[in-house]
Amino acid sequence: MKLLYMLMLLSSLLPASLQAAPRDIPTFTSPEKVYTGKSTQWIQQPVVYDQGVDADIVLSLDQQLYDSMLPLINTYARDHHLTIVTGKGTCGISAGNIDKKSVDIGGFCCPPAENDRLPGLTWHTIGIAPIALIVPTANHTRTISLAQARDIFSGNLYNWGEVVGSQIDGLIHPIGRLHCKQRPGHWRLLLEHEDDFSPDLMEVGAISDMIRTVAMDKQAIGYETEWMLQTFNSKHSVRIVAIDGAYPDEIASTRYPLYRTYNLTSWSSDPAKNRLADELIRYLLKQADKLPPEFHLVPASLLRQQGWHFQGDELTGEPDHWK
Repeated sequence: MKLLYMLMLLSSLLPASLQAAPRDIPTFTSPEKVYTGKSTQWIQQPVVYDQGVDADIVLSLDQQLYDSMLPLINTYARDHHLTIVTGKGTCGISAGNIDKKSVDIGGFCCPPAENDRLPGLTWHTIGIAPIALIVPTANHTRTISLAQARDIFSGNLYNWGEVVGSQIDGLIHPIGRLHCKQRPGHWRLLLEHEDDFSPDLMEVGAISDMIRTVAMDKQAIGYETEWMLQTFNSKHSVRIVAIDGAYPDEIASTRYPLYRTYNLTSWSSDPAKNRLADELIRYLLKQADKLPPEFHLVPASLLRQQGWHFQGDELTGEPDHWK
């Protein structure tokens, strides 16, 4: 009994990533697994816009899709003489509006969780955008391995002097933004579960806070999309570190491990179905190839060419040669 107690005590002192076997959280969920917790009344409910909203189509987009899609949506509305209302928020806000059936289209920066797969809801992938590891400009480290990055954020590697190729010394200060905790992909491609991150992780809630916090701490390391780095890194106070020698923009030709998946949703059956919304989504999927380069988005059409797996319009798996 005394030995068992000592083993349990020792286990409790280990980093979370070493205490248990990997949780095997998938990168994507199966479109076949439709959430069954909705009533017949909900399934038969039409879309009803919030009070005061008079429109042909209503969208709720996460902030990154909003920035890239809004000019296209406004052009489409003008050319087709439609009233389109587009709200800017987060994946959580989009999910809430979909659950209320108050929008025709929802926009997300990550793949759906199983409980996002509501009856009658179809997912359409616009594309992916790589997530960059970032350090302050005073840190001249050029590249680290994915294994080192995982060890840093799990707390198993805590001194810059132990990082192969590091140009500085001292304690590492990992910064994390653990958004969309119930959904696969995004930061879960670094560590599978929030409990796997170091107890010393400084967690921030907003993208701007991530960039500002890393910029102000010469020992820090964090992560964000290049799109948002351009938006909030106006003083160029953070820089990108390659992973295993590959930079985020090389994801189109190289296995780069960290990325976000951008999806739109539509209602596939009456009475919620809006055929005008379906036509808008088809337009946006085609226009993804023509988005300005500053969005750093790899469109679904290019992903298909590279062997990524799709079911209908939805991205469901990485290329086989990545395994």
